[in-house]
Amino acid sequence: MPGHNQGRVGWVVMLVCVIALIGVTVGLEVYAAWTGSGGPVAVPETFGNTAVKIDRLLQAAAPATAAFTFAVAGDIKSYGTFERFAERLRGEPLAFMTILGDATGTGTPGYHAYLRREIAGEWRLPFPVFYVVGNHDISSTDYTLAQWEADYGPSLFAFEFRDCLFIGLRTMDPPYPTAASLAFLEATLKTKREHSRRTFVFLHSPPRIEGCHGNDGFVDDADFRDLCRTYKVDYVFGGDYHGYQRITEGPTVYQTIGTGGAHLRDPYLTAHLVLLVTVGPDRVQEQLVSSPPVVDIADVIEQAAVTDVYPFMHRHWIAMAAVNAVLAMALGLAIRALIARFRKQETAA
Repeated sequence: MPGHNQGRVGWVVMLVCVIALIGVTVGLEVYAAWTGSGGPVAVPETFGNTAVKIDRLLQAAAPATAAFTFAVAGDIKSYGTFERFAERLRGEPLAFMTILGDATGTGTPGYHAYLRREIAGEWRLPFPVFYVVGNHDISSTDYTLAQWEADYGPSLFAFEFRDCLFIGLRTMDPPYPTAASLAFLEATLKTKREHSRRTFVFLHSPPRIEGCHGNDGFVDDADFRDLCRTYKVDYVFGGDYHGYQRITEGPTVYQTIGTGGAHLRDPYLTAHLVLLVTVGPDRVQEQLVSSPPVVDIADVIEQAAVTDVYPFMHRHWIAMAAVNAVLAMALGLAIRALIARFRKQETAA
């Protein structure tokens, strides 16, 4: 009898494992189908670099020299960390925010579908958010720069706000050249810098500067630094490196802040950071907002469902039907074998 009971327990455990495996698989499929069947989520009106969205920011009524605050965050891809920041930022009186690229894990339509769901559903940031393109946001095949620009607006953009000049550039590793960014930067500075109190530049890959560790730089970054020196650019904000650095070279403060959610690579950091910059009539103040790393299991499941499972199901529905048929057969065989085992043990008893 003890042997019979042990055998029954073993078969029951096996059946439970099979049912659990099938339940998880089918549950993920159902959830992926539910999240993806509603179609793509539109980019919210407050997010992106189009002229219409920039004009909306410029319509904010206030004296030209009135103080204002904006936020800067880079490399925000995460499983809940940036959501924690968004919750905090919703309560701040921000004029706008700039994301310094790498808001997605890889440049695929699935990841950008997930990003748009987060923007509209989880973040709900009430102020304009500008988006600098990063190397993980696009690819040469699955989600090109042209597709990115069609969704979020120009990757090279500039606007003036409260007598200050703001410029967004496209600096990434090859095969994406930086010549267009440098030409855009020089043309913008040449025509607008003289009339601006302060100038701020946003980019993804920061330039190589002596004393900064982790910055791989970009092609022609020496020319970029020359332009910043010539036109007395006040601040340059970059991401890419998952750490925080601040260094002054000539008239320009260079800050690397790729700490918005991605896995930290800076050995001196234990928390993620977002930067708040307050521009007053005669000075600029900086405040770092921190958050510990967050791993939200619901975000892990949702991201997997939207970025991987649903696109795979959509492309390979015949294969998925076959997989489900095999799982159903496995469940049926397991139940049948368990019943037969019980009957055999009862007969032997």
